[in-house]
Amino acid sequence: MEGMEFQRFTALLKESLEVYRHEQKGKKEARKDKNKKADFEEQDKSREEEENDDDDDDEEQGEEELTVV
Repeated sequence: MEGMEFQRFTALLKESLEVYRHEQKGKKEARKDKNKKADFEEQDKSREEEENDDDDDDEEQGEEELTVV
């Protein structure tokens, strides 16, 4: 009788473990996606700042060229 109860207990335990692993895998993938999205947004922001800096440099160069002539 105790053997049957233990087998039933282990079956339920294994099922719970599978559910837990599945949930953790989903959380891990969601975290990865979130990190990728954050990295992508950060890269876009850096590119925009660089482009703006380049535009500012071009304007300053144009002003210098005008004053030199």
